[in-house]
Amino acid sequence: MLKIIQVETDEHKSHIQEVFWEYFHETNLIFRKEAQALYHVFGFQDIEPYLEKTEIPLEHRANWVFMELILK
Repeated sequence: MLKIIQVETDEHKSHIQEVFWEYFHETNLIFRKEAQALYHVFGFQDIEPYLEKTEIPLEHRANWVFMELILK
């Protein structure tokens, strides 16, 4: 459901941004766990990360998941 919120002050704007990011993080975390479980159902296995030539910032590495599916 889409909700429209009218923001009248910078303080309100800051609060709304905090609430949005908290909600986004929680729902995104749930989705990621469900997606990873689905990949495991289809036979994907967790593997060690390969970090060569990556441009993704270091602070995001804790959230990475590396998987592979060996095709027979």
